[in-house]
Amino acid sequence: MRTRPYTLAEVTSLHETALSRQSPEALAAAGADLGALAAATALRHEQAGRLAQPVAEGLDGIENPAVRDSFEQTWDQAEQLFERISLVPPDPEQFETAGVDFARLANEYERMKDEGLEPEIVIAPQNLSLEDAKRLYAHLTDDTAIPNNPLKQQSDGNGLWVNDDVAAAWNTLVSTAPRDTDGIEPPHHLDNGGYAWTIRLIPGTDKPTDTNVDHATNDAVHPTMSEYLTLQATRIQTGRPPVDGSTYTWLNGTFGDGNGQAPRGRWDSGDGQVRVGWGGVGNRHDVLGSRLPVW
Repeated sequence: MRTRPYTLAEVTSLHETALSRQSPEALAAAGADLGALAAATALRHEQAGRLAQPVAEGLDGIENPAVRDSFEQTWDQAEQLFERISLVPPDPEQFETAGVDFARLANEYERMKDEGLEPEIVIAPQNLSLEDAKRLYAHLTDDTAIPNNPLKQQSDGNGLWVNDDVAAAWNTLVSTAPRDTDGIEPPHHLDNGGYAWTIRLIPGTDKPTDTNVDHATNDAVHPTMSEYLTLQATRIQTGRPPVDGSTYTWLNGTFGDGNGQAPRGRWDSGDGQVRVGWGGVGNRHDVLGSRLPVW
């Protein structure tokens, strides 16, 4: 525990960190006085001649009604999806407490949409176990209420097939934190069950937005396996076709000798399965590509 007072410069620095990266719980654990941080904010606004603005709560920070509706629909879909395996996604306020800036995320959503990237809002538990992933897809496969449900029961995985090598490295891969091209991890909410939830935007075009690229493309920033399986599962649940019907998408993390292998996902309509296999990190092909996530 800190035993000396913070300087004004330190308070300012802590405040900016609180806004951009850290949760209040993390700052409190580090010994920060959250009341002092709020007071410092008000003082700087007053000195600058600006009126204090109310802090937006959750999705209320999204000004565009259509975009806000998209986020609200995503929450409904995520709750329905993860209820199948008794998981509850964080609410928007919990994400905001963790450091998610919904106004900025909404702006990125509009930008991606304008660029034809068909952004998917993906709420996912990053450390989803292989057992939970299989259970989720088994429930989806058996759901007769899904319009034109494309998933099929198979002896090697109902609706989901995972390569044996990927399965052996699963725990390592799902514990590899997602990040952006600057190496910064997105904020996450850690629930009481130990699941680390994130919200990111992922291009939802049928084919990857950048093909014939190796795993190092975009500084090796790719959707995680949990995010990819969530994206595909959500599309199936809502009656939309899965992506990657004729392509593969690089996924986050590496494994194997010298970390020379990386997971990749695709949709196999013939077998009715979302499939997670792997490729050498240096592989390039016209049907293999990258979907750069944004948060």
